Amino acid sequence: MKIVQLKCPGCNALIEANSDLNSFVCNYCGSSFLIDDERVRIDFVDGEKTGHDMERGRMRAHNEGADPHIIETVHALIEPLGQYPELMTKQDSLRRSVSSNSKKVNFINSIVFNYVHYVICGIVAFLGILIMCGNGFSLGGVLWTLILSGLSLLGSWLLVKYKRKTFADALEKSAGELRQVVKNLADNQTIIDKYDVEVIPEDYRYREAMTFIYKALKNKRAMSMMQAINLYEEDVYRKEQRRLQERQIEMQQKQVEMQQKQIRISQRSLDMHSRQVDLQQESNDLQRKRRGDFITAGIVAGIGSGIVKGIIRKLTDD
Repeated sequence: MKIVQLKCPGCNALIEANSDLNSFVCNYCGSSFLIDDERVRIDFVDGEKTGHDMERGRMRAHNEGADPHIIETVHALIEPLGQYPELMTKQDSLRRSVSSNSKKVNFINSIVFNYVHYVICGIVAFLGILIMCGNGFSLGGVLWTLILSGLSLLGSWLLVKYKRKTFADALEKSAGELRQVVKNLADNQTIIDKYDVEVIPEDYRYREAMTFIYKALKNKRAMSMMQAINLYEEDVYRKEQRRLQERQIEMQQKQVEMQQKQIRISQRSLDMHSRQVDLQQESNDLQRKRRGDFITAGIVAGIGSGIVKGIIRKLTDD
């Protein structure tokens, strides 16, 4: 025996039926159906009565909505499944931080590092002795050597203490955050184990999709998980198309701005060319005027010269 899920053609309600049977009755509208080669057809004994029954069944199915268990499951798993990728990423990061800080703390607590200030003090004392040997032994040199050695010992000790506290605090902080993340993962897993996670397809087990599916089921926009997923896919497609359209509009606006910029550049080029033409015209006019003035001056000079020659010739004849 195999249970199959069929959709009532009359009221669109989802019905589970035995595939071994040849007929079944809709629990919502009461209509009888025949199953023939995986095709469903209605046995219309009384068409008018069947139509009324189908409409009442459709309204009943819509009023009842989706399976409350599915709605409860989706709502309960929104946060546990939605937080899982973020918590896993944070857990890996904190584990690396804890490992790094642990190595630093172990190193600073090691015997070699604990005696580093004594080594520094010894080096300062040794250098002081070398200086005294070079300049001659004196009580002041000894005192200065002791003072510098003590200061170096105190400074190195304080530095080691500060570094140890810094690394220890960082380790404690990372470890505390890691414990909280592990606790959150365990709490979420406890919630997940209470519900049938297989109700939600694996590709839709993230916060955005589950939130949309939950609202669609709760608000009776969808009567089943499949319908809710289809609505979500349509919503994602519309948003993607809207983003593409906005991107295209943005690109078109940039193209328009570039065209306007090119137009302004072309206009400037035309203005410069027009200015050059005007300057050339002014230069040509000035040259023509100069040539005219030169010709006029030549004519006047010629006339004047002729008059003078005539006067001189007349005077000579007299």
